Formats: sequence, C-alpha cells, structure tokens
Amino acid sequence: MPLKHRKMKTLLLLISILSLTGLKQSLAQSSQLYEGDIIINSTSKLKVQFNVCIDSITNEYSSTLNIPIHSIKNYPVKISNYSLDNVVFEMEGMVVAEFIGKFVNNQLVGIWKQSGMDFPLTLQVLKKNALVRPQNPQKPYPYIEKDTIYFNIDRSIQYGASLTMPKSNKPCPAVILVTGSGQQDRDETIFDHKPFWIIADYLTRRGIAVLRVDDRGVGQTKGDVEKATSETFSTDVLNSIEFLKSIPEIDKDCIGLIGHSEGSMISFLAANNSNDISFIVSLAGPGVSGKELFISQAKYGLNKMKLPDNSITEITKLYTSIIEIVSDNNDESLMKSKIRDQLGNWIPQQDSITKVGAGLVYSGNRWTSKGAGLDLFLTRVMSPWMKYFLLYNPKDVLKNVNCPILILNGQKDMQVYSGQNINGFKTIAKELNKNNYEFQEFPDLNHLFQHCKTGDISEYYEIEETFSIQVLEKTYNWIDEIIEK
Repeated sequence: MPLKHRKMKTLLLLISILSLTGLKQSLAQSSQLYEGDIIINSTSKLKVQFNVCIDSITNEYSSTLNIPIHSIKNYPVKISNYSLDNVVFEMEGMVVAEFIGKFVNNQLVGIWKQSGMDFPLTLQVLKKNALVRPQNPQKPYPYIEKDTIYFNIDRSIQYGASLTMPKSNKPCPAVILVTGSGQQDRDETIFDHKPFWIIADYLTRRGIAVLRVDDRGVGQTKGDVEKATSETFSTDVLNSIEFLKSIPEIDKDCIGLIGHSEGSMISFLAANNSNDISFIVSLAGPGVSGKELFISQAKYGLNKMKLPDNSITEITKLYTSIIEIVSDNNDESLMKSKIRDQLGNWIPQQDSITKVGAGLVYSGNRWTSKGAGLDLFLTRVMSPWMKYFLLYNPKDVLKNVNCPILILNGQKDMQVYSGQNINGFKTIAKELNKNNYEFQEFPDLNHLFQHCKTGDISEYYEIEETFSIQVLEKTYNWIDEIIEK
C-alpha cells in the first residue's frame, strides 16, 4: 500500500478522535453555511461544512466546522482571508489543517491541506432553511414555561435552565433531563435537533414538570469543565433536585431523572448519593464498563476505515494496553513513560498499514505519534473525564440504587450498542437480584432515537424526525405507572 494512500487514512482517524472533544463556540448574528466532500481517494470522501459568520457590528468574519459523520459540531476555524480570489480557513490546536480556495460560480473551489497532503474540496452554498424539524414545539403552550437561574449551596456554581410546569392546583411530579457527553445546551441540541425540548413539551402537556439545564460552560451555566468527570456532573444533578424541591408547585416526593447516553450513568451516580430520586429512565445508556464500551467503539471506527482484520486486532490490543496503563496509574509522568515503552515494543512488530491505522505517521525516517492521530488519542485518554469513564462500572453504582429504572435502547445505535449494553443491564439486574428494572429495545432507532436506515452518525443531520413518538409514549406511560403506585 503506497505511503501516501496510507497517510490518507490518517485523516479519518484524526477526525474520529476529534469527535470526542465536544467543542462549542457561539455564532455571530449573520451566517452562511457551505458544504462539500473532501476527496480522499477514488472511493473515499468525507462531508464537511463551514459556517461562515459576520458580526453585524464589527463586520469581522469567523467560522466553525461541522463534520456530521463524526458528530463534530462548531469546531473553531480561523479565517485569515475571505475574498473572491482568495479564501483561507485554518484549523489550529489538536490538528493543523487549512482550506485554500476561491469563489467560482458561487462555489468555493479549493484544496484541503493536512499532514503534508492536498485533498480536493468544493464547497456549495447550503440553504439553512432546507432543514425541517417538524417536532419542534409551537406556541402558544398549554403550560407554564419559565427560564431560571439557580445556584449550588455555596453559590460557587450558577445554573441556567428552563422549567416547564402544567397548570395545576396541586403539586405535580417532575423530571430532570440529563445530557450526554460533551458540553450540551439545555435542549441537547445537535444538528438543529432539540430532543430535550421535545421530551419536555410532551411530558409537560401530560402533567409532568420538566427541568432542562445547560451543561457547565454552556449558555447560562458556569463551573469548571476541564477537571470535571461524570461524578462531578452528578453533583450538578443533585443541586438541580434541591432547586426543584424549593418550588411549591413541585411534588418533592416524586422527582425523577431521564438521562441520555452519558446522562444515564450520571443519573445512576446521582441516585447512588441521594434518596430523593423516585425513578430513572435510561436512554441509550452504557450497561457495561467504560473500558468495554470504549474498545467496542474503537473497533467500529477501525472497521469503518476498512483496515485488514489483523490490523484491527493489533490496534485493539494496543488501545487496550494503553487503557490499562492509564487506569492503573495516577502519576501522569509514569503513565507517559509506560506508554512510550509500550509503543517502543509495539511499533517494530507491525506493518505500515497497521501503524497508520493506529494513528502514527512516518516522519524523519521513523514512525512517530508526535503531531499525529495517536497523540490526540493519548491526550484524550489521560484527561480526568476519560479516566473516570474508563474506570466506571455500572454494577458498582447500581447495587446501591433502589428506585425503579426503565432502560431503553435503539437497535441501530452505533455509539452505545443496544445488544451489548441492554444485555449488560440485564446481567447486572440478575446478579444484583433487582426486580424493579424494565427493558425495551426499539427497532430501526439510532442513538438519538430517530428512525433511521443504518444508525450511522452521518444520518442524524438529514433525518427530519428528532425523537421517536413510540419512545415518548413508552416513557410517559411507564412514569405514569410509577406515579400511580
């Protein structure tokens, strides 16, 4: 396999690892969306979008990058030039890349430059009004909606949230919606889908108050993010419970949690430290250890790169050994030393295809991870959030959680695989002798609980449905039964 062709696959790995970052950036008042395919080779291409914004006051340009297939949204891009004859978009930070082009017949025609290679890229104007989100709630609402600010006990953290409450003469049950990984707004917005807004509207119309909260560092919520873990976020949930308990219209004895993806494990962690949680709904939550889930996701990504089976096996072994080193050591310098030794032993035993697939590059007459995809992987895997996630075992947490739990998964979920994780929950329930769990898999639903064809992340953007009505109905009916008991 020619070295240049092998390096092209490094681009896919770099972007796959970037999908873990969950970066957010606010947009200016006026913007134009461009979309096109990076032509990697005769059979491979990668769809990207640039959202070019102009500030109506300063007339300054800025841009962000979306890569739908890898769930990258609003990655910061620097515009160093923006004219008819010369357009330059630059990405900095974890990966260095740039797009250089010019306007031709209302298209941006140019080259994507990365890792010393050039890839053709033509960007078309994408009309934003082409997006249809028919489930978004429409005013007037038959319930009360208010935006609110509240704080933790020592007022060191501010929370921004929206609370919807039915019009009622008596205290009503309530749920808190808990977002998945990455910094999310209160609606858990992704590709203009707002699933938490739709869940809140559906439940509140049926008599259940709903609190949806901006994550730390997003919207009106403050607080440290860099050192935060899932356990940290569970304390945010507990603070939100205290806020709801202070509201006379809320039934303090009937407050539950609905967590999506990582939000599911955050909900379990909160319930592990509180007796105030009446029930939990897990939407696409991990039912296996963080290590096991991470490796299964890594294998999926490697398979999408169409690597040979032996390469996938060897790279998986490498990732597993690195995860074990990170999990077993708290000293960062010791971690790095052991990982260097592991790489030193692993690299000479592998062929070039396997090395490229693992995120290494050939530079200065040797194979290195410096400035390559593996560097991004190592940086991410040693972060406090990821280390906590890798060590997380749902069984250890759930043994102390006694409230009823509804576990829902989509069979075409390509991020938190339904079979693997729902079976993990079933095994835990059996081993812990828990009889208050209920499970249901939904055919043809993806990680966002949209009806889909393949379940791949690339479909999220194009699907008009935001959240399955069947899952909404199941969630409400189950909660209603819990309330009536």
